[in-house]
Amino acid sequence: MKNTIIAIALTLLLGPGTGHLYLKKFRRAFLFIAGALLCALLLALQVVKAFSAGITPAMGSKEATLLFQQFAASSPNTMLFYDALLAALWAYALLDVYWQARELDAAAVAKTQPGEEE
Repeated sequence: MKNTIIAIALTLLLGPGTGHLYLKKFRRAFLFIAGALLCALLLALQVVKAFSAGITPAMGSKEATLLFQQFAASSPNTMLFYDALLAALWAYALLDVYWQARELDAAAVAKTQPGEEE
């Protein structure tokens, strides 16, 4: 049960894949982290593409924030798509980390109980 709670907390607080790292499910962790990073990268590319003319190297965080807010206002469907995609990935990661932790807990309990001989 401890594995389940910690893995879910890590996934909730730090993002998809982190709970899998705790459970030592490295392949699954990589896939979830890569999916979240890909989603963020694709959104960033959409923002840069939309405002490439207005972005300058000397731009401060205030100006960059304003540009992003303008993008969000002008392209609500794009923002909604990437938000929904990331939310779905995060929700599936939560379910998967719960299932994986329960399997590990069940295997640990079965290992500690004496086997019944027939």
